[in-house]
Amino acid sequence: MKPVPVRLGAVEIPGLGWEAFAVSDRGLVQSISFFRSENDALVCLKDIMAERPAFRVDPEPPADLEWWRDTFLQFFNGGISAADPGRVPLDSRDWKPFQKDIFLALRDNVQWSETISYGELAGLAGYPGAARAVGTAMSQNMCGPFIPCHRVIGARGRIGGYSGVGGLNLKKKLLEIENRCEILDKIK
Repeated sequence: MKPVPVRLGAVEIPGLGWEAFAVSDRGLVQSISFFRSENDALVCLKDIMAERPAFRVDPEPPADLEWWRDTFLQFFNGGISAADPGRVPLDSRDWKPFQKDIFLALRDNVQWSETISYGELAGLAGYPGAARAVGTAMSQNMCGPFIPCHRVIGARGRIGGYSGVGGLNLKKKLLEIENRCEILDKIK
């Protein structure tokens, strides 16, 4: 099977850094965050995509680059892509069935400023008792923030892990951003 072409773009998220993303004809394939420069983010993303044989990087930017940039910015401001991440197209063609079940259960059921435990997410997706496997799936999430793995926490409210650049500090910051936006929305 021929590798699917993907095109790369990046957007600066105020207060967090640069987010790079790869998109195909079906939607978002990979995103990585948060880097000090656009170049650092894009170089890292190219390296990651080189390890995904189902895809190949096309040197042209996405035709809908501005739409993707706006979509990421909306998410981090609590806009429509945060309120309804199901509207953001994702390319899941190389996801394993378990990953797909977990990722979509998370995306479709855990809303902005909400959290869920690894065990609860396992049960919600039809895999009761698979909390550790959910943790592994979260560490392999390719489509953050639209598969919002930062919302998955440990039992009894523990923060759990986070494999994104910035680790647990970033996970805490993302949850704080969501809670702050939720509070601001209630004040308006």
